[in-house]
Parts: sequence; C-alpha cells; structure tokens
Amino acid sequence: MDQPLRRLAHQLGLLPSYHDALTKQEHVTSDETYRRLLTALGVTSTDDVPAPTTIPFSDRPALPCPRVTERIAAGRAFGLAVNLYSLGGERNWGVGDLGDLRRLGVAAAARGVDFVLLSPLHVTQGRWPAISPYSPISRLFRQPLYIDVDAVPELDEDNDTRAWIESPDIEERLRTLRAAVRVDWNATSALKDEALRRLHRIFVTRHRDHDTGRGDAYRAYRERHGDLLDRFAIFQTLAAHFGTDSWRAWPIEYNDPRQPAVTRWANDHADEVDYHRWLQFELDRQLAAVTTNLREAGMRIGLITDLALGTADGGFDPWAFPGLFVSGVDLGAPPDPLGPDGQNWAFPPLDPRALAADDFHYWRRLLEATVEHAGGIRIDHVLGLIRQFWIPGGELARHGAYMRQPTDQLFAVLAEVCRGAHALAIGEDLGTVPDDMPSTLHRWGVLSTRVLLFEHDGEGRFHPPDRWHDHALATVTTHDLPTLAAIWSGSDLDLRFRLGLYDERGLDDARQDRARTREQLKARLAAEGLLDFHADVSYERLAPAVHAFLARSRAPLVAVWLDDLAGEERPVNLPGVGLERFPSWTRRLAADAVDVLDTPLATQILTATANERLPPG
Repeated sequence: MDQPLRRLAHQLGLLPSYHDALTKQEHVTSDETYRRLLTALGVTSTDDVPAPTTIPFSDRPALPCPRVTERIAAGRAFGLAVNLYSLGGERNWGVGDLGDLRRLGVAAAARGVDFVLLSPLHVTQGRWPAISPYSPISRLFRQPLYIDVDAVPELDEDNDTRAWIESPDIEERLRTLRAAVRVDWNATSALKDEALRRLHRIFVTRHRDHDTGRGDAYRAYRERHGDLLDRFAIFQTLAAHFGTDSWRAWPIEYNDPRQPAVTRWANDHADEVDYHRWLQFELDRQLAAVTTNLREAGMRIGLITDLALGTADGGFDPWAFPGLFVSGVDLGAPPDPLGPDGQNWAFPPLDPRALAADDFHYWRRLLEATVEHAGGIRIDHVLGLIRQFWIPGGELARHGAYMRQPTDQLFAVLAEVCRGAHALAIGEDLGTVPDDMPSTLHRWGVLSTRVLLFEHDGEGRFHPPDRWHDHALATVTTHDLPTLAAIWSGSDLDLRFRLGLYDERGLDDARQDRARTREQLKARLAAEGLLDFHADVSYERLAPAVHAFLARSRAPLVAVWLDDLAGEERPVNLPGVGLERFPSWTRRLAADAVDVLDTPLATQILTATANERLPPG
C-alpha cells in the first residue's frame, strides 16, 4: 500500500474502508480509488489541502432545528405523503399541480391532517426519460409543470387563450391526458408550455413594465432572487436551443455563465429568458397561496418539502457554481441486499473544501429554496451530511470510498435556516448508517425516519409501539418500496419476476419470506387488539389496523401515503431498474385525489389514525 498516498487521502477526509452490507465484510479502499478521487479534487500533495475552514457563526452555540413541540403543543401529529405529479383529477393537465395540492390539502385539513409531505418540487427536464423528481437539473428552482394553469391571473385577462383551451381539439387532448393511467410527460409538457407562453405574452403586454400590482410583485421577485434567477432563465433557453439540459454537450463558449457568449445570448433572447423567469415567479406565487389556504383551513404544520440528494451532472447547479462540484466523481452507495452491485446515482458531489471556503452559501440557498412556503423540510439520504460515498467516474460502485463531510457546519446552517423559517427538519436515515446517526440527528433537532417494514427484531417480529423511536417520522413504506396493498397481495414480487429480477427459485423464496412477514404483522396487530389473528384479513381490514398501530407509536409524526388510502398496488419507483424496463415516476392515481379521501377505505384509515394520534378533546 502507498502509505503517503493513504495519509494524504485521510487528511482530506477519505475513509480507509467501508462495510459491505451484502457480504458482511469490511472493504478496504484501494490505492487506485484514492488516486483517482484525489486527482478529481486536484490534490497531489499536502500543500493542496487547505486548513479547516469554519463558518462565521461557529464561535457561538448553535441552536437545534425547531422541535415538534414548538410547532404543536401536544407534540403529535399526522399527515399525508404525496407524490404531487401522480395526482389524478378531472381538471389538471395530465400531471398533478398546485391546484390539486391546494384542494387535497384543504380537504385533508378538514379531516384532522396537519401536514402534507411532498416529493421534491425541484425542476427536472420534464420530458422522458429525465423525469425523476430525485434527479433534478436544479435544486434551487421548481418544476414549471406544477403550475395550475387555471389559477394564472393572466387567464382571466385573455379571452383568446380561454377560447383556445375550450376548443374541441385542446379539450380532446386534455381528456386523453387526464384519462391516462401514466403521465405522458412529453405531451403534457408540450401542451402546458403552449398555454403558459400565451399567458406570458399577456403578462408582458399588461404588467411586466407597467405600474400594476402584478408588475410590482414580479419586479420584487426578480430583485429578491437576483442574478441567480437570471442565470437559471438563461440556462433554460440555452437548453431548449441546443436540445439538451446537459451543458457539457453545448459549444464550449456556453460552458461558463460568465462567458461573453452567454451574455450576448441573454441579450438576443430577452423575451425567452423573461418567460422562464416568469414561470418561477408564478410558481412561487401559487405555492405561497397554497400555504396560506392550508393554514386558513387549520393545518398546523402545512407543507413538508423534500430536498433531493443531488443535481444532474449537466444541470444548472454545476453550471452556475462550477467551483463547488467535483467533476469525474459520482455519488452512490456501497453494495447491500437491495443493491448487490452498489448504486451509482450519477450526481457530482460537492467539494467540502469549496463549500467551506464559500461559507456554505450554496448549501444555505438550497435549504432556503426548499423550505420557502413550507412548515418543514425532509432531507433525502441525510447520511450525506456526515459522509458520502464517492465513486470514480466509470467505475462500479463497489470501487468507491466514503468522504467525510463538515457535519457540524452543515447541520448548523440547516438549524439556522429552519429556525428562521420556524420549520421542522426530517432526515431520511434508512439503510446502512452509523450507529450514532439517530443521536446526531436528535442533537440537531432533526427527526429520524422509521418505516414499518424495517421495525422488527432479528426473528422478524415487529416491534410494539413503545419500541419505536420517539424522535422520528413514522410511515408504512416509502416511494422506493412497495405500497401496503402490494405488500399484502404480493403483486410486487410478481412484477419483479416478470422483469427478470427473480428466477422461479427466487420468486418462491421471496413469497415464503413475504408470507412470514404477513404472519408476523398479523401477530403484532392482534397483540394490539387491532384485528383477529385467526381471521382472513383483507386489505380493507388490514390498512386501518396498520395505521392505527403506527399512530400508537412513540414517533411524534406519522405520515399516511395517499397511495395506501387509494389501495394502490402499482409502484411509484423501482430502484435500480432502468426506465426502459419499468416506467418509474409515471404512475397516476386513477381517481381525483379529493375523491380518494371520501372513499370508505380512506375514511376508515384516516379515522383510525386520528383516533390514536390526536389528543383527547
């Protein structure tokens, strides 16, 4: 082993080994992995490693994020977990939007729901196959497809666009999109873009440069977001022109936003740039209105928005902040039972040294953008604030290594932002994490995440409610796992067999394991007096019992998946399975989301959850 190389790598923060959760062995980081990661960082000697940098407020005690009791005196609440794009309805344009969120949230608040946990609102390409909300082109801005066209003020001033929307051709296209069982991202994106461009022209004519309330609000929004908003709008016009959101495929003169060619482009395409600024302005206005509506409806926490782990390598954030991202390295995860080969998420990591040198400005902006108009923030893969698994470009995940992060500084900024917004913080700490992860989160006031499927002992016996973590968000499942209905029926196993993820022997083993899981779950629910162990249990009987059990846990927050209220079996996402094999991130709910709340099944689940969760009186 090259000891000087390893000492240099350790000084920089690269760890000497990782635990392989699949083989149960310790994997020692190779010299070649160290060499490639150090090269990507531009480090060849100790002279290249700067002294540790602290953030300006590190010399005074940092308060933790707000506790649940600071938002809700009783310290207990329940809410809905929702993939916004999947909401069905008779009025949206084939993808769930902020109008659907408003109607769902107000209806849920009337049923005692105190928060809505959302999948990320980050902007993606919005066209197949770049559709995953967890693979955005920017985490600083939002997805324009979530705009509710009917709520755009310019529509009331534009009879021509109203007539266009109500024309037979457009109405037929909308009926087709609304009736589809899966989101047609390309068709929805094209149609919605045409409508919004029409409305933007009205905005330009009547408001942009005029002394109107709408014009004043737009100018205030532009001033608040400054050059970063302008750069994002320019990026979007360049991406459309070159037909790709990856700036690495653009001509070299456009690879840096500070280049004269970019400035000339912005000047020559001023109206197009303004269109993309206006989209973000309208998104912000509508999201703020949703928050107000939910608060007026009695929802005590409101929206909890999701911060994805990373940004696409060719996306806006690496383009706008080139010195912060490490080129030639991918974020991922080492091998485990769910990913035998490990996982490569194809996100460039942030350089901890560059973050610290810039006083964590980018990290702060990410958090502020995510928590704006929200009562809480969920941080996907929160382990990334402690250590990240870095994979040299082009290598298999198992050849990666963990890189330590400036944990205290990252959490201190998170706590300061959440304090300023009076927002809760939740960390997704599932999978292979350090033993002290829950205590670290608790110290900083960040809730852990607990999922029913993982809450059991070594024999598969599910933990009783008093064994659940008392500083966590509790759910039955996640967007990466089967729905409760699929778990009970086993349809997720059949799907994996059809996709070739199981052979016949593997399917048989999985079915036997699932049968044991069902029996253990029945046993726990029976022990709690929530159902009869010896009776046949349908999903309609199981789901209320499971959620009543979850609500009895010590976890201060419980989230009920809207999919489980609908009895949905189709998965949202199959991790590790390419979109060419399974169309993740396209499945829509068959019914209008508000109508789902009114079904007998949903009523039973929500009532059972509320009865166990809400304080008497």
